[in-house]
Amino acid sequence: MGNILLIGDSYGAPRLFSSQKVLLKETWPAIVKSELNLDGINCEYNFKTYRTFVDCAEIIKNENIRYDTIVIGAGIVDIFPRTLPYMLSTAQNFPMKFFRVCVRQIKGFWQKYIYWRPWKTTEDIESSIREVLKFCCNLIVLTTPPIMKQHASENPHCQVFIDELNIFLKCKVKFLSNNIYCIDAEKLIKDEGIDLCLDPIDSHYNVWGNVVVARSVIQMLRKIHNLA
Repeated sequence: MGNILLIGDSYGAPRLFSSQKVLLKETWPAIVKSELNLDGINCEYNFKTYRTFVDCAEIIKNENIRYDTIVIGAGIVDIFPRTLPYMLSTAQNFPMKFFRVCVRQIKGFWQKYIYWRPWKTTEDIESSIREVLKFCCNLIVLTTPPIMKQHASENPHCQVFIDELNIFLKCKVKFLSNNIYCIDAEKLIKDEGIDLCLDPIDSHYNVWGNVVVARSVIQMLRKIHNLA
C-alpha cells in the first residue's frame, strides 16, 4: 500500500535534556512508523544529529531506492550560523581542531567581527529537493520550529535564517513540483505552545512536541495514501 521514508536531523532523534529525555520510541518518526505500519504501509526512518538537508538528499541518491513518499525533517543544520565555513568546521586534522578551540574562546568577538554565516543556502536546499524528487512520487518537507530565548541570545540572527528557510519551504518549493507538500511545524508548535513543545535550552522537540508533529505527519501521509 505504500513505501515511505522519513529522514532528517536531530529534531527527529532521541534527545537527553537537563530535565527530561526523549526516548527513541517517543520521537515523531518512531510514532509515525508505528501508526502507519498498522495501516499496512511500510515506513522506515533515518535521523542523525548534525545532518543537513543536503546530506539527506545525498543519502537518498546513494541508496537509489524509489519511494512512494519521502518526508524530510531537516534544514536547521544547513542554515544555522557558524563561526567557520563547513570544510573548516568539519576538518579533523589537529591544527584545525586547535584553531576551532581558539575560536570558541572568543566566540562573541568572532561572531560580530570575523565570521558568522550558515553552512548552506536555500539555493543549496532547492538543488537537493530537485534531486530527491527523482526518487519519490511525493515529497513532504517540514519547517523548523523557532528557537527558545536563551538559545537565541547565544546565537545572534539565527532566527532570521530560520525564518528565511521556513518562508522558502512554505512559499517557494511548491513551484518546483505539484507533488511537494509542506507541514508547517513552526506554526504547529506556536499554536500548541512553544513552552509546552520545546526544550528551553536547545529548542528541540520534547516528548509532547514530538507527538504534535507526529499527528500532523500521520494525517498528511494518510491523506496522500488515501487512508484518511
